[in-house]
Amino acid sequence: MTHSASYKAREHRLILALALALSIGVLEVVGGIVSNSLALISDSIHVFMDAVAITVAIVAVRLAMRPHTPTLTYGYHRVEVLAAFINTALVVALSIILLYEAYIRFLEPRVIEWDYMLVIAFVGLAVNLIMLRIFHHRYEGLNKEEKQERYGVDEEEHGILLIKSVRLHIVSDILGSLAVISAGVVLALTSLSVVDIIASVIIVGLILKVAVQMCKRCIIILLEGTPEGMDVVTIMDEIKSINGVVDIHDVHVWSITPSMPSMSAHVTIRKDVNAKDVMMKINAILSRYGIRHTTIQIEEEELIRPDRLGLGSGLGSEHVPGSDSQVVRQPRDLDDG
Repeated sequence: MTHSASYKAREHRLILALALALSIGVLEVVGGIVSNSLALISDSIHVFMDAVAITVAIVAVRLAMRPHTPTLTYGYHRVEVLAAFINTALVVALSIILLYEAYIRFLEPRVIEWDYMLVIAFVGLAVNLIMLRIFHHRYEGLNKEEKQERYGVDEEEHGILLIKSVRLHIVSDILGSLAVISAGVVLALTSLSVVDIIASVIIVGLILKVAVQMCKRCIIILLEGTPEGMDVVTIMDEIKSINGVVDIHDVHVWSITPSMPSMSAHVTIRKDVNAKDVMMKINAILSRYGIRHTTIQIEEEELIRPDRLGLGSGLGSEHVPGSDSQVVRQPRDLDDG
């Protein structure tokens, strides 16, 4: 399968899942209004959140196929992050409104039509299971070497991680459907309307948990912070352990999108060391961390050693990663006064 065909196949699956998500979301809203079930309405918000995640994935897949331009040298990848942040903020606002509605219903209980509630909840569960099946990929159960051998593709390069993130949303929504079904069964047996309120609060809790995590990730990416789970100090230590490397400074690690971590750094090496060999070893280290977009500047030790330039010892390896104060002057700068 070619690179373009792989993207097209993924886009078709995403569009099908989006149609299913929107259909069940509308059905749950209508069913929630008809049955007076706040739990169903809460779960519909959860489903619409899935639809948002799928829409963002579709946009990301389409933009990934567009070429970069001299104006947008990173392409349109950041649109995915910006859209996800805006949509997630809206979901948080809706969740707060639902919590307020749950409080009002606790003070003024309503009669719940549990039969409508159960039917729609079961339909929602079935659709979510179908969506999960749509995203079941042929790569499942294979290690990285087997994927490369059988299909000639790399999982991260072809955006399978994006599909997995959507699947997480769907799994979370399945839990929400199960909460609605449980509430419906208890209502059928006891007629306690408070159960519907409890279920809605549980579902809103699931929504807020996912939304806050996504919002946090978006903010970190937009601020060009270090990607989640990546230790810059450990990476620096590994690079400094390479034979011939004297120091590493002016280090920046950020993400263009969640699946596109990047890094830039200045690496000081001894004069007698082969810079090409050092670069190969650095790239091998960064590849293990999933960092493939890099800008590494190699500097020879004799040109920039602070003790030779009389700049003091404050520019050594004890620098905080990313500090601009790590820049040192070349010998020619001293002649300029």
